[in-house]
Amino acid sequence: MLQYDTGGACLTRNCDGHPRRIDASEALGKDRYYKQTYREDPLPIRVEEHTAQLSTKRAAAVQRDFIDGKVNVLSCTTTFELGVDVGDLRATFMRNVPPSPANYAQRAGRVGRRAGKPGFAVTFARLRPHDIEYYRSPAKIIAGRTRAPFCYLSNPSIAIRHIYAVILSEYFRSSPEREACSNNYDDFMRISEARPSALASVAQFISDNRARLAGILDDILPTEVSEAPGIADGTWVDGLIGEDGGLMRAHSLVHEDWDRLERSANAAKAEGKYDRAGINTKQQGVLLKKKTIGVLAESGVLPKYGFPTDLVQLSLVEQESALPEDRLDLSRGLRQAIREYAPGAEIVAGKRVWKSVGITKPRQRPYETRRFGICPNENCRSFVVPIDTGEDETECPLCHERVRLTSRILIPSSGFRGRERAKTASSLRRPRNFGFVDIKFAQDWMQGSEIEWREMPGGRLGMRHAGNGHLYAINRGPGSRGFSVCGYCGAAAPTGENLKHESWCVAKETQRYAGLGTDFTTDVLELTFDLDDHSNRERSDWRSLMWALVQAAVSVMNIPEGEIGATTYTNFDTGDESVLIYDDVPGGAGRALQLSRSIDSLLERAYEIVDTCDCGEDSCCYGCLCNYFNQGEQDALSRGAARDILAKLMFEAS
Repeated sequence: MLQYDTGGACLTRNCDGHPRRIDASEALGKDRYYKQTYREDPLPIRVEEHTAQLSTKRAAAVQRDFIDGKVNVLSCTTTFELGVDVGDLRATFMRNVPPSPANYAQRAGRVGRRAGKPGFAVTFARLRPHDIEYYRSPAKIIAGRTRAPFCYLSNPSIAIRHIYAVILSEYFRSSPEREACSNNYDDFMRISEARPSALASVAQFISDNRARLAGILDDILPTEVSEAPGIADGTWVDGLIGEDGGLMRAHSLVHEDWDRLERSANAAKAEGKYDRAGINTKQQGVLLKKKTIGVLAESGVLPKYGFPTDLVQLSLVEQESALPEDRLDLSRGLRQAIREYAPGAEIVAGKRVWKSVGITKPRQRPYETRRFGICPNENCRSFVVPIDTGEDETECPLCHERVRLTSRILIPSSGFRGRERAKTASSLRRPRNFGFVDIKFAQDWMQGSEIEWREMPGGRLGMRHAGNGHLYAINRGPGSRGFSVCGYCGAAAPTGENLKHESWCVAKETQRYAGLGTDFTTDVLELTFDLDDHSNRERSDWRSLMWALVQAAVSVMNIPEGEIGATTYTNFDTGDESVLIYDDVPGGAGRALQLSRSIDSLLERAYEIVDTCDCGEDSCCYGCLCNYFNQGEQDALSRGAARDILAKLMFEAS
């Protein structure tokens, strides 16, 4: 636009156009929106976060400021999904596709609640099977059918845990002496005894009060559960107090640790190694402090109601003197914490970046550690992980071969320590996290847990389900190098990286651990593949199959990726390769049992995922096998290998 007549020549270089005369009203209307916008005062943008990490008081203040317009953008988790009505909210951005139409309706429904104020709901679809499926068919998530909330009342495994909770509650309340023994596990079931006298006491209590207890159970159990096998016939009693019952199984895990420490301490004393004997005795002291509810809930005897009982904190040094309402609550279940809070990992909270720099040292006792090794027997290869007594060998519980315990894991049950990362570095790169945790299964099945074989066109598929599978989670750190930890001040870092001791540390006694770990009990489903071709396949091929089955399970059951997990191993009973799928929620949610009833759908969906993806057969992508949890092994995964195994099993005639 020119302010004077140039005789029809445009003054812009290399432009062949010709200016034309316009009047003032036309010029005023041109680009009117932008002119008006540029004349307005700039709108300051204030961004806050709203997560469960904030104190209740702080979260309420942020929510109030957002409603009042003092905060313009809110970065939040699902804590803002329910029960909050912000009438004039104009837009919501979802960083992934929600799990179900109900979740989508809740999140998108935050906007456009007032007449005359339309809202925008933008969803970012990530390269994951769940997101891609709904990206291709958006109507399924936007206008899909919302299922009514439900729980598995017909799941006998969960019902039996509630039965045990009721029985033990009635037992402890039956006398002051029994109630006094309910808190500490050693007061209830003597850890030093292989078969504690409390088992006979519980058995006698059930026998003396059978009719009254049956009436209580009839009042709380749905009909379809009360008539299920194991409940209607009363065999749940043996399931609780029998030789291979829940109480005995839970007790044996603790007693085995005690007995191993006792034998090692006695041997050390006989050899004059009193330092080692003293360490073992202190480890026994740790076992004596275990709580009854913790032992029984972690071993699957009692229900956990979806909540972890092993919460640990990332304690922030800079916030130790802050007011309670200003402190951040960084806590996770131990299984999640060994990944997210591992030394060297970085966490964003309170608009700041925090780095994990240490492992909290237990008061007046050493860190809890375990040694582990793989059985050298080619027909076994069992994962062996006894409590650490300082011994370098042990016996394999399955084949009785001698196993070298070459590595140690540290169980950070007292939590972690963190410091704020320097502000100059906070904005330069994305926070680090170590997201790969390896899951190991010791194959310690209960008696009577037999494999059920199913004939397939290309071989046999073995299935076995249990409600109390005992697994170990191990984070080996970046590059599987492990972690270095100071046993005096607790400073820690990935092995090979700089470890900064506390200023008051005088010992500087750094020890190397192969990883951080913890054990857990949950519902498991074992699938064993006995193929007719008997090809010698690589471990990565079976891991590829495993992730195909995980992605299929997520799709078939319409659940978040984090609710199901898996691992692979050579089956000790058959010598074939097995995939173990487990519930990855505290105590188990019945997912493995639900999946055991949908094997055909699981296999068909797994094959569809690896057969229809358009990535290279020797690789994988987020449209088939890749997800957040397998980032550490994606380079070795192959959708073609997974498809080959499934095709051999499902379609090839023997």
